[in-house]
Amino acid sequence: MNRNVLRRWINAAADPSDAAPATPKPVDIDVKPAFVAVPMTVPIPQARDAEQVNVRVDIQRDGTTMSVLWPQLCLSDGAAWVREVLR
Repeated sequence: MNRNVLRRWINAAADPSDAAPATPKPVDIDVKPAFVAVPMTVPIPQARDAEQVNVRVDIQRDGTTMSVLWPQLCLSDGAAWVREVLR
């Protein structure tokens, strides 16, 4: 063991200024949250007239044009119908 290190340890142990500090007194701190949740409402789009409720499908084939108004609530059925017509 190094003599200098041992001497420093002995001096540090004998020095009363290095003693553990007194226990700190508790302090009340007013902590505010970092995130505040704000309630939000999402507007639901409303249909204003009949055009927004129906989807118009125009199909042209062999010189014939066909127009169909399909309800917007049943678009998956309309997509299946268009697939069958275009085969």
